[in-house]
Amino acid sequence: LLEQIPGKQSYLLRTASGWREGIPRPVQIEFDQDSLFDHAIASVRPLIIEDWATETRFPMPRLFSEQQLNSCMAITVRRPAGPWGLLVAGSSVNRLFSREDLEFAQSLTNILAVTIEHYNIERRGRDNEEKFRRLLETSPEGIVIVDERGNISTVNRKAEKLTGYQAQELIGRRVELLVPQRFKSGHVAQRSGYMHHPVIRNMNEPGELFLLRKDGTEIPVEISLSPLAT
Repeated sequence: LLEQIPGKQSYLLRTASGWREGIPRPVQIEFDQDSLFDHAIASVRPLIIEDWATETRFPMPRLFSEQQLNSCMAITVRRPAGPWGLLVAGSSVNRLFSREDLEFAQSLTNILAVTIEHYNIERRGRDNEEKFRRLLETSPEGIVIVDERGNISTVNRKAEKLTGYQAQELIGRRVELLVPQRFKSGHVAQRSGYMHHPVIRNMNEPGELFLLRKDGTEIPVEISLSPLAT
């Protein structure tokens, strides 16, 4: 399985099965224009070499020569965004690839394309989550993220310091845990109303709201609300 390196005339050999020992993976493979790889990645149909000894379109890649391949088939692994790379099947003896061989290989490339796309989407999601977490942790403000049911899902370190709670003590608890008793009943109704019409706004003027800390003390706070799309 060969992954095309964007902007370069080379591939990474990601994995291989049935090949001779001693090939590290991933290994970078360079290729020239008009090579087997160049033609195969541009083709919408499988590129088939039944006998390298009589092949005149392009020379045998050195990697294939080292593996003593006499026949091979190369099929593009194609994602919605374009070609990802090639699936190559080779044989050390001359082989006439059957229709069943081609259909099986094509089905396999379709499965690979879907799997690779799913992996890339998940990876981007993890990268975005890490960036978001770094942004939270470097904020000078205490940040508490609450879901639509009023349960705390995320807090940053500044919020831990302000509340006196560790993150694991807050996550999954109702946000009213941090509201003084005299404000709790009204806060539930206000929270419900906000969830139906979420907008960015400042809740109060300084000195109007208080945070109930873990030790039972209260501190005055300024609170800004902002909806977060997930």
